[in-house]
Amino acid sequence: MNCICNLRLSYAVAIAGVGMLFTTPAFGERSCAAVSTTAKPLSAKVRAQYGGSTPVTMVSGGGRGFLTGPDATQSSLQFEINAVLNSDGTVKGHASFVFPEAFAQIWGAVPGVTIVHLQGDLTTGSVRPDGKLVLSGPFVETDYSRGEGIVYQEDSRDSGQPPLRIEITPGTQSFTLSWCAFIPPNGTGVFSVEVTNGNLKVH
Repeated sequence: MNCICNLRLSYAVAIAGVGMLFTTPAFGERSCAAVSTTAKPLSAKVRAQYGGSTPVTMVSGGGRGFLTGPDATQSSLQFEINAVLNSDGTVKGHASFVFPEAFAQIWGAVPGVTIVHLQGDLTTGSVRPDGKLVLSGPFVETDYSRGEGIVYQEDSRDSGQPPLRIEITPGTQSFTLSWCAFIPPNGTGVFSVEVTNGNLKVH
């Protein structure tokens, strides 16, 4: 994905099943180059479901969160994360994030975006020495605009952009999020999220 986008937003849009309304006209620019935590033993049926590997960590949760960007801008989001990390490093799971206009006017990919919907298939993972759980996999970003519907869509399987990456600190209601190569500085930044309504469990 190669884009330099100027965003100008002055209206709101709600996508199906999300029921969120946001308004804050503004301008922005997006430029992009494109623990040890162990689960309780699970049944043989569950192990078979995940390819015979032994599930060692499970993540489940969803709700609303308070997001802080690498440039200190703040917004809200809706999220859902469900995944199982196996002993061989494979992951079976999915994540979904819906960002409102306050986010879209800064980080959306084309002019007029009012809702950004990010989805990812979580396929790999690990537990770092500091205890954080890392999950990653290909993503699809879909940007919506009122009256026009989908105005931009990217699938990392086609674009070759860096995958969706989620880092979760077990025992807390916080995680970080990154995808593509547009997040400053130089595509290495992250969005930090604190869960405000809902929960996120690592077990």
